[in-house]
Amino acid sequence: EQEFENIFDSPIIFLDTPYLHEFLQTESTLQLATEYLVKAERWDDAMILFEYYKERYQLNPSVLQKCGFCYQKKKLYGQAVNFYQQANELEP
Repeated sequence: EQEFENIFDSPIIFLDTPYLHEFLQTESTLQLATEYLVKAERWDDAMILFEYYKERYQLNPSVLQKCGFCYQKKKLYGQAVNFYQQANELEP
């Protein structure tokens, strides 16, 4: 039995892939994609999409917390704390 390669095991350049770039043009799909990447522990990919999200939409507490979590997992504690604080300011 042949096993299929998991396409999510290698880095995905979301914003350079035409179909994915088009898919990520709405806030809801962008948020779903970033949430999936966090659950899949794809910290670098999630952080790229969070930055893309941040350029286009106002970050809500949930997104800010997930972004902080990614930075925490990458041991970038200063940035993680910053995102957590922003989330707390919006939703104490």
